[in-house]
Amino acid sequence: MSKSSKDGGPPPVRTRIEIIGRRFMPNKHRAELDRANNVVARMCALLLLAHRAGTEFIIENPADRGDLTKPDLFINAEHGPLWLLPVACALARQTSAKMVTFAMCAFGAPWQKATTLMYTAGLDAWLDVLVDRGCEHSSHEKVAGGEKSNKGEKSNRRRHTLRISTVTSLKPSPTWSDSVALRFRPLPTRPYRRRSPRRLHRRSCPPSQR
Repeated sequence: MSKSSKDGGPPPVRTRIEIIGRRFMPNKHRAELDRANNVVARMCALLLLAHRAGTEFIIENPADRGDLTKPDLFINAEHGPLWLLPVACALARQTSAKMVTFAMCAFGAPWQKATTLMYTAGLDAWLDVLVDRGCEHSSHEKVAGGEKSNKGEKSNRRRHTLRISTVTSLKPSPTWSDSVALRFRPLPTRPYRRRSPRRLHRRSCPPSQR
């Protein structure tokens, strides 16, 4: 989250204290804030119903960078992450979901980008181990989502919009990451072919009347 618009990005629309949204903000950002809150509320409602029906789920979003009890992640005391929204907290309680935070650079990404996953018990075997995948680099080629280093915060000007990724699975499998890739694969579509009136007439009439 950008602390201000001085870095070229939009002003923050929520803070840790005003997690639902800042009381005073430019009107042009109000609709964006309302839309983001509605998306999160609907997502949590759907995932709660899906979990009650036996579905496992994962939610991915940037880590909390405003928690003073986690100095290795802390950047800005005003940071208001998805994980503090009341609907997200309620979903975690009602599904007994767990959370794990890891660094993307531990998997070869050119940026640090501390990322948090919220997931249900059926995925423990595959996701609990991510707690050990922290950042071990002194610097990074690129910056995404803010970076914690000895020199302080390095803001990312290109990533300011709240984006949420969810994965649901009725039967957890060791290849759950493949399902994530499939989620972004477009569904095949058949080209629309308009039938001529004569062909439609032939198909709708019995042979004796053709």
